[in-house]
Amino acid sequence: MDVDRTDSVTAAAGLTVAVAVTIWTALAVVSLSMALAGVNPWLASVTNVLVAVGAAPALWHRRREPVWRWCVCGLATGVVAGWVWLLASALWG
Repeated sequence: MDVDRTDSVTAAAGLTVAVAVTIWTALAVVSLSMALAGVNPWLASVTNVLVAVGAAPALWHRRREPVWRWCVCGLATGVVAGWVWLLASALWG
């Protein structure tokens, strides 16, 4: 039985990229939001929503490309993780 290992290697490298992008994106979302919340909490909320809504169409078109799909996955996961982190820090801060 001949097994093609190309997909598993690609998936392993892709998941590594996705995890790295997730961490960096979550840190960026949290740090930017904390800085803007110091000025005005509504400014932080509106900025987060506008950036997410503005970036979504561009990312949606990139989701089918071989390398970009992992970056898109990481970005989407990072934004959600950052928002959860912000919500948790606001509730239990």
